[in-house]
Amino acid sequence: MRRLLLTIIVAVVLVGCASNDGVITGDTIMEASSPLAEAARVGNTEGVIILLPEGHDIDERDIQYDATALQWAAEYGHEGIVEILISNEAELNALNNQGRTALHWAALNSKLETCKVLIKKGAKLNIRDEKGETPIDFAISNGSSNNDETIVFLRKHGGKTGKELKTIGK
Repeated sequence: MRRLLLTIIVAVVLVGCASNDGVITGDTIMEASSPLAEAARVGNTEGVIILLPEGHDIDERDIQYDATALQWAAEYGHEGIVEILISNEAELNALNNQGRTALHWAALNSKLETCKVLIKKGAKLNIRDEKGETPIDFAISNGSSNNDETIVFLRKHGGKTGKELKTIGK
């Protein structure tokens, strides 16, 4: 009973108030994001740790983006949460509704340390999304000089662009 009450309290604190249009969190409306995904998105490590043993589906998807908690954590560079989710058997190469993985989002947002964790744990470097783009395409499209290290890292580990993969017949 105590555990259930704690889960409810954490969920209310993390998610905020529900509306008919989605879940309101501060100044952001998330489309029915799960408490676990929301904790991962905002970098609330303690919330993630509390919610995991409560039976929350680690790979539950949000309605708007079809994204998992791992994808949210990777997008915002919360590598500690990424490690926790993977160690609790989150699907490392799960695809969202656009065919993108956690590595796509980490690469796009110059989250080098998160990319390192994902690759170390076995993330596939050359998954193409619905437009044929790989994580390295996302890193290149960022256009930020901060992303140069991410591009070099992905290349060093075998990352290719969608165009390069097409050229070699993959």
